[in-house]
Amino acid sequence: MARLCDICGQREATLFDRAIMNNVTVTYAYCEPCRNSLMRRGINPRVEADRIRLFNARECMFCGTTAETFEDTFLFGCPNCYTSMRGFALSIVERVQGANRHVGKLGIPFSLQNRGINSRIEFKDLPSFAAGDYIKRIFGNSLQSNARFKSADECSEDELTSACVISSRIRLARNLQGLNFPRNMGEYSHNLEDEILGAVQAANGVFDARVRRIRELDKSQKKALIERHIISLNLANNENLGAVIVDGGNTGFSVMINEEDHFREQCVMDGFDLRTAYKRLYVYDTNLMKHLPIAYDQQLGFLTACPTNVGTGMRASVMLFLPALRREGAIEDALAQFKKRYGLTIRGVFGEGSESQNDVYQISNSITLGIDEWTTIKQVEEAVRKMCYLERVALERLVIEQGNKLLNDITRSFNFLMQAEKLDYNEFSSEISNLKLGVILGSLPLNMKTSQIDKLELLCSPASIEIAIKNRREDPSRLRAEIVRAVLTEGRC
Repeated sequence: MARLCDICGQREATLFDRAIMNNVTVTYAYCEPCRNSLMRRGINPRVEADRIRLFNARECMFCGTTAETFEDTFLFGCPNCYTSMRGFALSIVERVQGANRHVGKLGIPFSLQNRGINSRIEFKDLPSFAAGDYIKRIFGNSLQSNARFKSADECSEDELTSACVISSRIRLARNLQGLNFPRNMGEYSHNLEDEILGAVQAANGVFDARVRRIRELDKSQKKALIERHIISLNLANNENLGAVIVDGGNTGFSVMINEEDHFREQCVMDGFDLRTAYKRLYVYDTNLMKHLPIAYDQQLGFLTACPTNVGTGMRASVMLFLPALRREGAIEDALAQFKKRYGLTIRGVFGEGSESQNDVYQISNSITLGIDEWTTIKQVEEAVRKMCYLERVALERLVIEQGNKLLNDITRSFNFLMQAEKLDYNEFSSEISNLKLGVILGSLPLNMKTSQIDKLELLCSPASIEIAIKNRREDPSRLRAEIVRAVLTEGRC
């Protein structure tokens, strides 16, 4: 059977060329028009044939990932998949992102001279969670009076967002050149020490980096870090290669190592403050690129295991408390409209695949290619402001239509929490949303802010209580009830 031209793939090849590559003889085949055209333009036919072959390849020559494997998992095997299967990768990226060119922060050419790192890593303990000084440490003397309830049009932007926004997070996905993505790395990689070392050194002058391998953490510690959104369930299950860098100074930084990507850098801020989170994380990210060879493509930007993150690799997310929209039965419609209008992703408290918990939802950008970081942040900010306004309008309607019932539910929840001798987490969780709503409405005898109720939730989470009573014979439900009573008693008018 006649061989077709390697260049056009249409005409029969009449000219042949051979070369030795990796001790293997490779035969090139050209038709005369294609070869002559390339030669006139000063292009080596072999180079063009190799480029076309790579563009049309359906298997990565570096890690062995195939197009069929990708379709099953929707994850590439290594950064080289984007070049080794260029045509296929570009088609997938354009399909999911609607763009094919990176706009935003540029990669930094890596040089060993930039590293300046030490030969050992200092592994420090994670911050301990002691029960004795919980309330003083968490709340201090900051209990303040909540102003009277205002309508949506009476509220300032800060008043609208402070009632709804729990926290803001910027997350950046980064990977190392020439190293398979975590799911394709096997049980051990000699590069792991270099990964951790570079990530720790990048934190110098930025935050107090403390490293723990996942296999060193007990069940309660893992649960606590998941509840605080420092690690994901996916990372918690990676006992062989997983590690986490936490911030001993408690300024919101953390780095997941070998989750879906080699690095998931994060900065979390209380309240509505995506801009500060990004500015701070930008410094760490720049340092990381100076210490390690980060996978970057001139056209596609930062290369990630999942093509939905390629480009900036950034997720700007905000945790929102939306009880009125949910109780009005309008939450699904509102979230669907915002997803369509702003291209947002709506998730539960613990990210992809999780459900809303205590009327809390996570909103983030879904596009990371063809849009720069600051534009992304502005779009998420605009969506959050409008969502907070709609929540306030829904709360107004709720007060008008169900005022007596709403106030009775809030009062009942407050009294139950004040009087309970024992509280399992499900009981606590079912009442805390009403308590927070009462603080927003100003209908409870409490001088507290909604942010303090958020801290109370974290304080009473299953993992926090487990760690507090570790190695002590104490009833967790009794300790939870004592903490709640003490906080609410101190916060009473």
